[in-house]
Amino acid sequence: MAQKVQIGTRTYDANEIQKLIPQLEETIEKKERQIRQQQSTVETQLKRINELEKEVKTLQSECDKLRSVLDQKAQSVAALSNTKKASWGTEELRTELQQKAVLPTADDGVRSKKMAVSAEPANLDTQKATLQHHPKSAGSKQLIRDAVQKNDFLRQLAKEQVIELVECMYEMRARAGQWVIQEGEPGDRLFVVAEGQLQVSREGIVLGKLGAGVVMGELAILYNCVRTASVQALSDVQLWVLDRSVFQMITMRLGMERHAQLMAFLSKVSLFENLSEDRISKIADVLDQDYYSGGNYIIREGEK
Repeated sequence: MAQKVQIGTRTYDANEIQKLIPQLEETIEKKERQIRQQQSTVETQLKRINELEKEVKTLQSECDKLRSVLDQKAQSVAALSNTKKASWGTEELRTELQQKAVLPTADDGVRSKKMAVSAEPANLDTQKATLQHHPKSAGSKQLIRDAVQKNDFLRQLAKEQVIELVECMYEMRARAGQWVIQEGEPGDRLFVVAEGQLQVSREGIVLGKLGAGVVMGELAILYNCVRTASVQALSDVQLWVLDRSVFQMITMRLGMERHAQLMAFLSKVSLFENLSEDRISKIADVLDQDYYSGGNYIIREGEK
């Protein structure tokens, strides 16, 4: 006689229960796999959310910087004269600033154009002036390069300009509690944090903290404006510094050299042999220089 098993108020045949065990184990294992997959999906989504929140915070910070610059420019223009230009709105000023400085205009997935122009009028004799290089380790050079590439306002500098920028930066150290940048003062230097931690504030309100591998003070270099925030060292810090005059020299000189090289090259192209020098110069102005690693395709058959 088959053994009976009572579960709750019901009675079951033991043999039938024995047959159900493998099926139940398989069902449990399947459910556990589904739970693990769902947990993995949730973790991935949470990680992506954190990344997006950081991106949003960074973009908000950059927008805040630009807003401060626009306010400064609007005030300075209004103070200079009562002409039509003094009545320009924020949108017109934004357009003017975008034409005069480095601003990201391309999606990360698309090769962006490399360009850099300082908004400050330059009266330097770039051909006679000498760029002074300062010694630094390979690690320090890489840190500066990485910081520049991560900065939305500097990432579109040409490769040659970045190389020269890295070489021309000099070391500076600040003690804990020392003000590195003070809101409202003229901005004549750009900084890359090498070591230590700093605190950013505006009108006494703390905006955040900065650590190694971050660029600061770039807007004053690009737009010739006063500092839009204050930065204080929370610990002893090591900084790499670039003077605005040197930044101007780098962008102007390399831009002029590249234009001259392009002019010389285009003048030898048979397609342009009947064009005037002025027309060739205009073509050189709009040409973009790009770099490809070994093995990368430059042109693909069938592509538009």
